[in-house]
Amino acid sequence: MGKPGAVRLLRSGVARAVRLRIPLNHPPPPWAWRGGRARSRPARLRFAFASCQDFQAGYYTAHRHLAAEDVAFVAFLGDYIYENGPIPAAPRQHTGTGEPYTLAEYRDRYAQYKADPDLQAAHAAAPWVVTLDDHEIDNNWAGPLPPDPARQPPAAFRARRAAAFQAYCRADRGPPRTWVCDLRTDFDDPSSPVVGAELTGISLTSGGHPDPAAFHATYDPIMAESPHWKYADLQRGYVLCDVTPERMVSALRVVDTIWLPSSPIRTSARFLVEAGVPGVSVLRQEPARTRPIATPQYPAVNDKP
Repeated sequence: MGKPGAVRLLRSGVARAVRLRIPLNHPPPPWAWRGGRARSRPARLRFAFASCQDFQAGYYTAHRHLAAEDVAFVAFLGDYIYENGPIPAAPRQHTGTGEPYTLAEYRDRYAQYKADPDLQAAHAAAPWVVTLDDHEIDNNWAGPLPPDPARQPPAAFRARRAAAFQAYCRADRGPPRTWVCDLRTDFDDPSSPVVGAELTGISLTSGGHPDPAAFHATYDPIMAESPHWKYADLQRGYVLCDVTPERMVSALRVVDTIWLPSSPIRTSARFLVEAGVPGVSVLRQEPARTRPIATPQYPAVNDKP
């Protein structure tokens, strides 16, 4: 196990990690290391969750604000990188001439993402708990089979998948919308009991700049017929959660645009989950925006969210 405060370097043939053993009774001021910091057992848990950060779709404006949120950790829920080749019409382009297939190419893609100063600031501000989705390897892959077998023979895809997994381990590593819902035992029966709450996060950039008018024209009528839906939107940003033994208050933090390197952050809505009370309630929300903010315009980026 090692002594409290001892540092161990864990390594294998394909990956390395540093493990710091911190005693649980250590006071909560942050522990720091080169590139980041962490806290031990905070009295009140405050964390954020985010996902889907296609480099080409826009700037990491939201990460700049996330770095200032003073959270215990960031839960990143997948799509840390995107495998698309360069898109000339995008606000900024992936390096290389196409999609990554080899270990070196995946490492180059991670290096490009991690060179972004706003993403670096978010990593330095708090530890990240990460999971992968599909774009860390290839869009909509499943098991040993490629999503497009006519273009990628299964054997070639398995080699590509192995390279992507190795790059992911060495890199510290559906469409992007926000849904807030009650979870019922039978969604077809509005009188069925509520047993839980669901908060589904938005993307940081993926999907490009949102079209609020088209979104609400499509989903507001569905929401009116779905009593378990409490909130739906598609603005870009992250969710900030403040947790005590009595409740969790979650703030939807959004930027006006991802097509400029800087943009103010604001709280678009707040949600409450109380201990022992199934379901979620909306504490406040701003009126739905039906027109996009005036910004530089780019053609739609086909980033396969």
